[in-house]
Amino acid sequence: MTELHYLELTELSRRLHSGDISPVEATRAQLARIEATDGKLKSYATLMAETAMQQARTAEAEIARGEIRGPLHGVPIAVKDLCWTKGVPTGAA
Repeated sequence: MTELHYLELTELSRRLHSGDISPVEATRAQLARIEATDGKLKSYATLMAETAMQQARTAEAEIARGEIRGPLHGVPIAVKDLCWTKGVPTGAA
């Protein structure tokens, strides 16, 4: 299988919503990729791994019940440090 981080968002979304890939699996894969590469790249100011996994488990249960909230439901994403995020330090770097 193609590594998940190379999939287009639309393809990952289709696979998540069809049950081919779980949001938990996709999030674990992305967190593993970050762990493997970010020591050199320094791309993430704040990594919210526990929150990401909690949200992935919630999305997985909702999708399994057919409660798909939108096209990106269950897709792990990163938010640029320029965006204000409630309860998370924003450095605007």
